[in-house]
Amino acid sequence: MSQRVRLGFFALLFLVLWNAAASHAQVRGGSAVVGLYANISSLDPHFQVSHIGGSIFFCIYEGLVTIDDKGKAIPMLAKSWQVSQDGKIYDFEIRRQIRFHNGKLMTARDVAASIQRYLRISPDRSLLEIISHVEVKSEFEVSIVLKRASSTFLDRLASPVNPVSIIPAEQAGKPLNRTEYIGTGPFRFVDWVPDSYVRLARFGRYTADTDYPSPTGLGGQKTPYLDEITFRFMAEPSSRVAALEAGEIQLAEQIPALSAARLAKNPKLRIERLDNFNMPALFINHAAAPTNTVKLRRAIQIALDLHELMAGATDGAFTLDPSWLWWGDPAYSTMGGSLYNVHDTRLAKKLLAETGYGGERIDLLIPNISLHSKIGTILLEQLRGIGLNVRPVSVDYATLVSAIASDKGWHLALNGFRAAPFLGAYAYEPIFSGVGNWAHANPDEDRPMLRLWSQFEAAQDQKARNAIWADIQALTYQNVTMAKLGNESLLVGSSVMLHGYKPFAGGERMWNVWLSPVVAAGKAP
Repeated sequence: MSQRVRLGFFALLFLVLWNAAASHAQVRGGSAVVGLYANISSLDPHFQVSHIGGSIFFCIYEGLVTIDDKGKAIPMLAKSWQVSQDGKIYDFEIRRQIRFHNGKLMTARDVAASIQRYLRISPDRSLLEIISHVEVKSEFEVSIVLKRASSTFLDRLASPVNPVSIIPAEQAGKPLNRTEYIGTGPFRFVDWVPDSYVRLARFGRYTADTDYPSPTGLGGQKTPYLDEITFRFMAEPSSRVAALEAGEIQLAEQIPALSAARLAKNPKLRIERLDNFNMPALFINHAAAPTNTVKLRRAIQIALDLHELMAGATDGAFTLDPSWLWWGDPAYSTMGGSLYNVHDTRLAKKLLAETGYGGERIDLLIPNISLHSKIGTILLEQLRGIGLNVRPVSVDYATLVSAIASDKGWHLALNGFRAAPFLGAYAYEPIFSGVGNWAHANPDEDRPMLRLWSQFEAAQDQKARNAIWADIQALTYQNVTMAKLGNESLLVGSSVMLHGYKPFAGGERMWNVWLSPVVAAGKAP
């Protein structure tokens, strides 16, 4: 080979390698569209209760603390903190030079006002009822004073289920759903067309946390590369799949297993799987007859064929497990498992007869999400099979969330948990117990559960908390607080032109995500 040919060959090789590297280099610019599988009802900074909302929410808002990749509490807008010897006072130093999306400098006054608003209006404010008051110490120092010491306070403050977002003090005085959508996050709010989409734009004055070398969980060093993100609400799975194949969206959640197998063969797409993503559950209203009797709830629990339910709804992307926590959590337990997936219709009918049930109508709320619609069809047949007069009621997800917050107008509802099994046992306290518990259990029924949670909160040793949690889980099965159905895996489809994306149980993280230059320039992939 002549020298000229060799030089030409190596020049060509360099060009090919450079182009390949450039296509994966972190590039600013471009617009990405994300297909979400359900709608949202609110973007209020203190009213985020769903995985769908979180995908949008965490791009806009941030809190003092958040979670890392393992679900543990880490600083976010806080620089550091110190805890008093008696465990009742948390002194936070706040990061400086943090700007809100309206350009205002964030100070301790904004932090205090935001926490106070959360304690007034958040649906999960009971999670932080332990807070006595908040004191502004200086421009960048704030103290949170607790009513009593708590071993789980930081975990609660960091929880993404309903996070304590920091907003301008001027907005904190406004009622629910009346604030402007102003946060400190990597993307700012642009517009929202209900039932259609939410659009965000990169916040040019975003200050990344350089104490971390890279992003972790919902925190760390986050960099917004995309100029714009549009979150489209696309409840129908076939619509998300078709839009992904057509290049109309770059990321699609909840791809059906059968479709994912086909899409995986498309060189323009990739499929990623997140095991233990969602925990479908049957919510049961303890305040409404006839589901207010434990024996009737037990008949429902005993009747369920969970393998049939999950297999039919997920095309095999599931596992069965009685634990309310994911495998690997230090508090993981199978206590109460003898009442999980029993599938004994004969015993269920016997229990139902003993209740004196007379055919009263039972309303089952089924959100118009593919998974729940499929589960609902099978569940309806199973419950009618033991003699229950169940009426299916189809609702959108926003309506479901609103409906189950009330103790009237429903008996059963299909929903699920994504964050709680990942975050740990403490996340279930407001769900299973206390004022506003999701089962609407009355005080007499709730008293043993409250006692256990009080012991859990007071325990300083992890081993002791794990043992108490096992008792709590067993009690949920004994009382039939609600019925866990199974563990669903998440299948996400994305364009190969989208880089840096990693599926996460807490929601879609669109920071540190970028498009190949050809897409960033506005050309079709």
